[in-house]
Amino acid sequence: MLDFKHWVKRLAERHRTLLSAEHITQTSDHRLRQIFWATEIALICGALIMLYEGWYIPASVGVCAGICLTAIPWLIRQRQAELASATLVFVLAIAMTLLMWTAKGLHDEALLVYPGLLIFAAMTGTRRIFYALFCLVITSSLLMGITAETGIVTFNVPDPDFASGVLVSIILCVIAYAVWLLSNDQRLLLDRLSRENARFKRTQEALEHLAHHDPLTNLPNRILARDRFHQAFAHCQRNGTELAMMYLDLDHFKTINDTQGHLVGDQLLLKLARRLAKGLRTSDSVCRLGGDEFLILIQEIADENQVIGFAEKIQKLVCEPIQIASSEFHVSCSIGIVLAPGDGEDFDTLLKKSDMAMYQAKQSGRQRFTFFDEKLNREMHDHIQLIADMRQAILNKEFELSYQPRINLGNKKIIGAEALLRWHHPTRGLLYPDIFIPLAESSGLIVEIGRWVMLQACKDCLQLQQAGFSDIGVSVNVSVQQFRREGFQHVVAESLDKSGLSGVYLELEVTESLLVEDHDNFMDVLADIRQLDVGISVDDFGTGYSNLGFLRRHNFITLKIDRSFISNMLVNSNERTIVDTILNLSAGLGMTTVAEGVEDEATALALTAAGCQFGQGYYWAKPMPFDQYQSYLSSHQDQIHH
Repeated sequence: MLDFKHWVKRLAERHRTLLSAEHITQTSDHRLRQIFWATEIALICGALIMLYEGWYIPASVGVCAGICLTAIPWLIRQRQAELASATLVFVLAIAMTLLMWTAKGLHDEALLVYPGLLIFAAMTGTRRIFYALFCLVITSSLLMGITAETGIVTFNVPDPDFASGVLVSIILCVIAYAVWLLSNDQRLLLDRLSRENARFKRTQEALEHLAHHDPLTNLPNRILARDRFHQAFAHCQRNGTELAMMYLDLDHFKTINDTQGHLVGDQLLLKLARRLAKGLRTSDSVCRLGGDEFLILIQEIADENQVIGFAEKIQKLVCEPIQIASSEFHVSCSIGIVLAPGDGEDFDTLLKKSDMAMYQAKQSGRQRFTFFDEKLNREMHDHIQLIADMRQAILNKEFELSYQPRINLGNKKIIGAEALLRWHHPTRGLLYPDIFIPLAESSGLIVEIGRWVMLQACKDCLQLQQAGFSDIGVSVNVSVQQFRREGFQHVVAESLDKSGLSGVYLELEVTESLLVEDHDNFMDVLADIRQLDVGISVDDFGTGYSNLGFLRRHNFITLKIDRSFISNMLVNSNERTIVDTILNLSAGLGMTTVAEGVEDEATALALTAAGCQFGQGYYWAKPMPFDQYQSYLSSHQDQIHH
């Protein structure tokens, strides 16, 4: 968003610069030179006329004044414009005063110079120059009047003649010329000021618009949305109706941005914004909060069914194909809905609640809308508190690993165990991964937690080997976020190095979603991990989308058959078929398989007969803390693989 105050400040500085800086200084100097030369010419002409008429004293005063004024161009070049202006004013004022005292007094033609000098001083000089000149003029005039009245000085006042008329004309011409120059400058300055003010106002209006509208779609932004909400809510309160706030977020928009580029993404958002604005009533508002998130305010809501109708209409508008160049794009959206005043009356509170409801809609499968309820609010607060507690749990060492043994179905030997994370929460008791791992992944804490799990599992495994269980291995679940994080292979190497465990005894369990990412970075990470002799297994195989081509190229991977297939395989023919298919696939590719959730002997025997190599489940042992796991191994010495 543009910083409105910053831009207005810059514009104001530019405005002041145009009106008052170097340009005006240069213009003032130029005008002062012009008036100087006009005055010099007038003094020369006046002196010649007075010499011709035999007025030698007034002529000598005029010549002396002209000589004194020659300092003005030099003062201007020295950037002493104020001193030059004062010199012009006071030299002429003193010269005219002397002429009046030596000739006709208040009847002298020189008196006409006083008003011109006052105008010049007021328009170009400082306040001090003007006041000083004004005092000089008034004082001289009063003294002349007093001396003439008392007879102290007798002024010679001849009848007007042609020479007097010429002198008056010269004086008036110089005054008119100077006044015209200065007043013209003032008019130009006022015109420039008017234009700059108009431009400033237009720019200010544009900046005001940008400060309250999204630059891409021209929709109201969050700031204006707040104002629109207050207006709409006040209107609904007066009419006894409700206001619906809908938080809309596009589903999988990031994929379009990543695959098609941000230019296509921007075009899609622009067209979608226009479609939403056109498809709603004029009394409703569509605002863009940022990214692919929009806020819609619906007025005059009578009941919840009306809101559902609007939500369905909005989803239909979003789902219509969008044509960009020669390509057609299909998008969907998730919507969170709150009602005012039922869910609150404050904009920020309602926005937060609608965001929660939208998040719940996404969690429920996307392309749907969800109303906010207090249960959702409590769950969100609970999640936020759990995330905060997790940060402390890392520092307070509240996490613990449990181990579930893995059995070789062929010889019934224990070959190792899967490390399973547990959290001993100080107030909630023992928490299992399905409660806190999704929150750890969404908050990014999974990276730090996963680093601790891997190192601790390696340390525990080495401790068992040093206790005499030399061939026992361990498998560790790895989050997709961990695997995608740059430098994950170094985390694995660091865990092995710090613990002293050989990589051959460590196996990393990943989800099927990683197999779809058959890109260079994933392949490089996998290759680096294989260089450490670390094994890779695919957890819960069969429940997602697998890249069979990837499995064909990397037959060193172990497949873990999900417990949902194993638990019912003896009573459900379809699930038995799925298990047999996975086993045949792995056998054909030369891969090993692990069956999860084996709970009875019949299932274990069936899996063995079908060709499954390994199994784990309650039939052999439940997950147990490390000390119990070590005791379990000690009590099953004859079943330990050597």
